[in-house]
Amino acid sequence: RDRLKMVVSWYWGLPLALVVLLFNLFFCLSPSQAQDASDRILVRLANSTNNYEGRVELRINGTWGTICDSYFSFSEAQVICRMLGFRTAERATRPGYYGPGDYDPIITYPYCRGSEKSITDCRYYNYNCDSSQFTVGVLCSDDLAIRLVNGESANEGLLEVYHNEEWGTVCNYTFSTVDGNVACRQLGYMGVAEVYPTHHFSIADDTKIWLSYIRCPSHNLTDLGACSHSEWGVTYGCTHEKDVALKCKTGNEPPVDPLPVRIVNGDKMFDGSQTKNISAGHVEILYNKTWGTVCDDGWDIEDANVVCRQLGFEGADYALSGGSFPANNVTKSWLDDVLCFGYENGISNCAHPPFSDSYCSSYYPDAGVICSVPGSERFDAKVYLVGWNQSNAGLLVIEHIGVNGTVCDDSFDLADGDVVCHMLGYSHALEVLGGFGFYFDERRQDSNLGPVWID
Repeated sequence: RDRLKMVVSWYWGLPLALVVLLFNLFFCLSPSQAQDASDRILVRLANSTNNYEGRVELRINGTWGTICDSYFSFSEAQVICRMLGFRTAERATRPGYYGPGDYDPIITYPYCRGSEKSITDCRYYNYNCDSSQFTVGVLCSDDLAIRLVNGESANEGLLEVYHNEEWGTVCNYTFSTVDGNVACRQLGYMGVAEVYPTHHFSIADDTKIWLSYIRCPSHNLTDLGACSHSEWGVTYGCTHEKDVALKCKTGNEPPVDPLPVRIVNGDKMFDGSQTKNISAGHVEILYNKTWGTVCDDGWDIEDANVVCRQLGFEGADYALSGGSFPANNVTKSWLDDVLCFGYENGISNCAHPPFSDSYCSSYYPDAGVICSVPGSERFDAKVYLVGWNQSNAGLLVIEHIGVNGTVCDDSFDLADGDVVCHMLGYSHALEVLGGFGFYFDERRQDSNLGPVWID
């Protein structure tokens, strides 16, 4: 009978213990989950009669505090205002304008680019700061109306923004096709067709220049207010000769024949008219009867696909940057900040700033491509050691689809060196040298090292 009681007690006791354990876990986890909720960063504006201006107060890790900064700028104000749900900032008010408040500083001296999602994504420095004088405040705004004026059609003209009950222009400092694409999409168009050269349309001299240094983090945005920019009315010496002028895509544009392109690798060149002797090289475009290169700023696989398809290939395997291929005698650099979506029939029909002859200061930032070749093995590679007077030592070079490239030395160790030496017919590696283990003169005739193939 005693044994039976023990069995019954064990039989019912074990599930009961599990229930108690789960019960305790649930109620033990609940405060932690509540603490997780309190860990959310909250922001509010205080000491004001409306919801769009005031002293900035933050709750971080469950504690409320202020921001103290004697140099609080418009970039930081933009981040705060977007955290509050506004489109942009009107201005960063004078530190101390809304009083010090009842809380201690929780952040001091933040430094933001203006595109961050949260003030905690910015850098900030824990320097001593007098919160009685330098507690920061902001004035936010939902008003960033834009329009195009003085163009020959509704989809082109000078870009204007509305501020302080007055329309004004935008300076083209740092303005790119990415920013133009955002502006055109905000206006209801498909995207930007062209960012015109400077002084393309005229405007009255007394018109305000409201913004400059616009930088949009993505071309997929549909609100220019989500982009970082200068403080309102601060022109940095800009004049109306540098006003931004755009042409937006309507979708009804007649097809335009693209300008000719070619890829060049040393003394080899392919422009689509001859037998395909190379499938990789830096990109050149013919403009004003002169060949010029394309800078690699913003260069990606969509841009490379357009170039390769224009030349008759199926597409691109790689978009290369950093001057991966040796330059020829071309001295012009026609394009920069090219923005293709992949459907264009040529690189010149992608969005880009106006043609210029000096986008790149040297050949090293040239854009390059490796086009897809049916049946080719993408990772079929040969290895060589170059730049040394002995055959068993030197800089590691890989030849892949006919293009020389190097190997980055990150984590490259003796075991990796053994593999290379086995490929070269040696028994093993004696030593692996990273960095500049072997001096290599880039002026030598055989210095075509191309891209970094492996890391």
